[in-house]
Amino acid sequence: VDGTIHLADGTDSNEGRVEICSNGVWGTVYNSGWDSREGEVVCKQLGFQNPKVYIYDTNEFGGGSGPVLLTSVSCTGSESSLYDCSYSTTYTLSHYDAGLRCENVETSEHVSCTNYDLRLVGGEVSNEGRVEMCYGNVWGSLCEDSWDIYNTEVVCRQLGLNTDIVEPFLNAYFGEGLGPFHYDSINCGGSEDYLSDCSKSYSIGVHNCKRGEEAGVRCGTKGRCSKIVNELAILLVLHLHVGCI
Repeated sequence: VDGTIHLADGTDSNEGRVEICSNGVWGTVYNSGWDSREGEVVCKQLGFQNPKVYIYDTNEFGGGSGPVLLTSVSCTGSESSLYDCSYSTTYTLSHYDAGLRCENVETSEHVSCTNYDLRLVGGEVSNEGRVEMCYGNVWGSLCEDSWDIYNTEVVCRQLGLNTDIVEPFLNAYFGEGLGPFHYDSINCGGSEDYLSDCSKSYSIGVHNCKRGEEAGVRCGTKGRCSKIVNELAILLVLHLHVGCI
């Protein structure tokens, strides 16, 4: 049936190269401009009610054998079919095929929050953890690619935490996330007030990351140094007292 979609060559039926049927022929979708909005439409068309979408790099699942049927696809995310989005049928020989993975969002992850809000999850104290960003009422992770001390400073500043002594963490140090990866390759200068002000190599929802690559931070804590100094002073007094006996 024209407009029918399936995902091809993934490890299961929830992921793969996006293929669409037209005039009895299965073809692919060119990935130019492809991001989480187009992915959300595909996942909903496949029956996922509250999908979290993982967008993959070009030809992650191999190039298709059929023609490239749609190019320059642009969705708002509210459409019920990929054919309801704007697109072009300009023919191209190049197979830069779009791919994705769909999963249903756990109820706890689909909440009311403001786009680009941040939170820290999985830390032992409130000033550290896996960095999660809200987008589309879904909390998602940030990929560790290009993650550094400058990004960390901006995260801590946005959260109202001390930026004097900060530390970035890689390799899902504070545990793996449940939601999607919202951003990959964020590049901050360190002076920005919000992480959303920093430059990004990819649009939101587009990434080449996998579980185990979540970024984390540890921010400074006001008063921490004075507490340490006080503790050292007490130990010194006790030591001197013991030495006088």
